Amino acid sequence: MNDEDLIERNKEIVHLYVQHRLTLGEVGARFHLSRDQVGMILEKAGVSRRSRSAHRLTPQELAQRNQEIVRLYVEDGLTLREAGGRLGVSERQAWRVLETAGVSRRKPGTRRAPPQHLSP
Repeated sequence: MNDEDLIERNKEIVHLYVQHRLTLGEVGARFHLSRDQVGMILEKAGVSRRSRSAHRLTPQELAQRNQEIVRLYVEDGLTLREAGGRLGVSERQAWRVLETAGVSRRKPGTRRAPPQHLSP
């Protein structure tokens, strides 16, 4: 990754943390970085860390996130890792969401083919 790419990535990390209020772990999952690495990037950018309690999703936000995980897995055919990664949660947490929603798990690593649209 060149310097310009790193600068853009770091701006996006700050944006996700500050504007979208993602946790260090959620931001890290999107960029394949550890929480510590995200924390160092934020520190270098002069961003203050929030308290842990400030990260919690409201019940409505949690329900929306869980619905999106189910949609990505069932309708878009993403893997658990992909669906969770898009929303900053682990593969294991994505599975818990599906299990709670009563969604059957596909064979690990497999994708569901996207729906075919039939021409009239």
